[in-house]
Amino acid sequence: MNDGNQHDLTAAQRRAQDAVRSLTRPAADPDFRARLKQDFMTGALAQQAGQADAAVRKPFRPWMAWAPVATAAVILVMVFVTNPLPAPQVIAVTGEGTVTVDGRTFSAADRDAYAGLLGPGSRLEVAAGASVDILYPGAMVMRVESGSEFDLPGRPGRWIGRRLDGWLKAGEVSIMTEEGFHGNHLAVGTPDGTAVISGTLANVMVNDQVTCICLFEGHLRVESPDADLGNVEAGKRWVLHRDGSAPEYLPIAPPHQEHMEAFAKDRREP
Repeated sequence: MNDGNQHDLTAAQRRAQDAVRSLTRPAADPDFRARLKQDFMTGALAQQAGQADAAVRKPFRPWMAWAPVATAAVILVMVFVTNPLPAPQVIAVTGEGTVTVDGRTFSAADRDAYAGLLGPGSRLEVAAGASVDILYPGAMVMRVESGSEFDLPGRPGRWIGRRLDGWLKAGEVSIMTEEGFHGNHLAVGTPDGTAVISGTLANVMVNDQVTCICLFEGHLRVESPDADLGNVEAGKRWVLHRDGSAPEYLPIAPPHQEHMEAFAKDRREP
């Protein structure tokens, strides 16, 4: 309120105004005034103000904005670097004959000479009379049978599942997956179709007339050039004819069943 508006005040408001104006101004505390003067003269007051300001407004460093991004990038690199499981290993050879790896031929019995050459995409040819068992540590084991030409798949993923592509040109491959294979899919391509194996015990055979894809245990899907034939029941097989005849869905033949049971027993026994 200012003096120009005095005529607008009520009697009660004037009494309140007079009461406020009659109050005495509070005296400053002598000790406080002395401390304030001392802080001002020594610069302590400015230092305290600067500390408070620094606590509120910390200096901006450009690298701090990128720190979370850099951390995430390091984590992603570590995941992808450590994701693939170990490379394939030759763990057993039976029979006699030769083994050819990417065009280099060895005695099948001399596995130390060729075992280190095997890797994702390697072409493995096993001559008649021999078979080779290949272990992908912690994930699966494959038996490449006599008379086979097989391009090895990649390594399964440890943290992130992957689709692993192999190619069977001729012969027979038996596959048994292990616990570490979970989340991965092995796609064995052939001239007539593809077996996409999620686990656990399967077999793919190719000759000059047909491809036969069998599931003994677990999960498997068959894809042909003309259609996705869907999931296969355990104990069943798809026969894909090269002459264009309709695919056949049949029970597994007893001799083949016995053959696969022997393979599984060999691999499961210590």
